[in-house]
Amino acid sequence: MSYTGWLALGLALLVSPRGAAADALDEAREAWKADRLQEALERITPLAEASPDDADTIGLRGRIYFDLGRFDESLADMERAKELDAEVWGELASSMACRVAFFFADDAKARALLPTFEPGAVTQALPYLLDPPGLERFQLKKGRYVIYADATLRETKGEVFTARMMELIYDAYSSVFPFDVDERLISRVYVFGKTSTYLRFSQDAFGTDKSNAAGYYSPSTRVLVVNADPDGARPNDFGFTADAINTLFHEGFHQFVRFHIPQGVPDWFNEGLAEYFGPSVQSGRKKLKVGVVVKNDANFVTRYERIHGTLRDHPGSVWSVARFMRQTDEEFDFDGRRSLNYAQSWSIVHFLIDGMGKQGRKLVKSYFEVLKRGGTPDEAFRVSFGSLNLERFDKAWRAYVLEKL
Repeated sequence: MSYTGWLALGLALLVSPRGAAADALDEAREAWKADRLQEALERITPLAEASPDDADTIGLRGRIYFDLGRFDESLADMERAKELDAEVWGELASSMACRVAFFFADDAKARALLPTFEPGAVTQALPYLLDPPGLERFQLKKGRYVIYADATLRETKGEVFTARMMELIYDAYSSVFPFDVDERLISRVYVFGKTSTYLRFSQDAFGTDKSNAAGYYSPSTRVLVVNADPDGARPNDFGFTADAINTLFHEGFHQFVRFHIPQGVPDWFNEGLAEYFGPSVQSGRKKLKVGVVVKNDANFVTRYERIHGTLRDHPGSVWSVARFMRQTDEEFDFDGRRSLNYAQSWSIVHFLIDGMGKQGRKLVKSYFEVLKRGGTPDEAFRVSFGSLNLERFDKAWRAYVLEKL
């Protein structure tokens, strides 16, 4: 064949449907890896419809559905990919089915699936979390939480208290974010009245030392773990100090938002709302007062003191609200600004929800809604805050912190 002939063949291959489909699949995969989930789904859907017997296409769509929290569609696609190519997709399909059963608190099904795949970084904790040694399982009738408590807390009915408090805070979260959620999803909370059992559990389940943390949320398994050991402080009748309850409510928001938005949300939004809900206090038997402002504490500098003092004494060092909302998670977690970032995120959320009233809550819901459907943080900011006079918005927030909080 002549050079011209080879060139023509090469060009034909480049523009052939097979080549175009492969390129489109790569583009969908890159969008998924970058957490541009809505874009990824839009790219993969026509490919899956055109190639329903291509395991890689169907499997990738199943993973995108999983990250969007569309579990029924995810499981159907993963099972189909497994049928088409068990060697590549078999174990992953089984491990994802096990995780979904775990999220739905279908423990029998989750246990049955455990032997069908090799535990990986995400799933190795599941056997331990399903049957944690020394902990007993408790759930209120129609409860949205399953509580596991150690012997120390069970002596004071701490598991019952935890379940009731989590139901109340769930209602508080939902009052700000009244979106539908799959009712089959059940959150798991592991609470400890003794530090030694808390540390041993964390090491055995996750291989991590949590001696410097009063509690944490595990995104991969979506479980909440809290150490309620009073450690010299005065607990309530159920064995919980105010700090332990704060940790439950703070970390509990991370758990709540992850079930709504499995791919996660920007740190400023996530931590700001967790800080907003953390200090909530009981107001009557069936309600919590949220948005409590802790102005000072003998043991640490409060979020209020940090942001109020910085705005008063060094206002130029505080980023504008627009700049703050558009920062990356790496910028938010930078050691040099971390304390201020937490305080600023809390104060912005407080301003939006309590300071601006209905208008502010509408902005928060809009931002959340864009993320929930798979939009990017940039898109969420543009849709929700892009039409505002951002300079005026920033001035109003600063005045709120200095004069009204």
